[in-house]
Amino acid sequence: MWPQALTPVRRQVLYEDMRRYAALTHDPNPIHLDHAYARNAPFGGVIAHGTFSLNLIWQAVRLSLGPLEKLRFSLDIRFLGPVREWDWISAGGAIEAQSGYEARYSVWVEKKANDRAIDGTLTVRLRQP
Repeated sequence: MWPQALTPVRRQVLYEDMRRYAALTHDPNPIHLDHAYARNAPFGGVIAHGTFSLNLIWQAVRLSLGPLEKLRFSLDIRFLGPVREWDWISAGGAIEAQSGYEARYSVWVEKKANDRAIDGTLTVRLRQP
């Protein structure tokens, strides 16, 4: 019943997408938008919002599991490193355990193989009628 892997999702992080995401989330932090400011910040340049990257995991879940209304989720993640403008990022997941009504996936967002920006665990359960 549960897929063994989540359908991978890949995209390039563009400044215009970061700008739109900042407007959508009402988070205009200059670390995400202002190149001059961010150059002198700890990451040395603008970085994407962490939740911008996290959104790719949800896209992989939606592609893999279909309509989400019949499911309940528990997500535990760690942000491991920044995602920068122009980076290509990929999200995916692999099943770790399953029963009839529940599955647990390891999930991630990678900038390249073995260079993860996000790592975590997603538990999915069928909603009770």
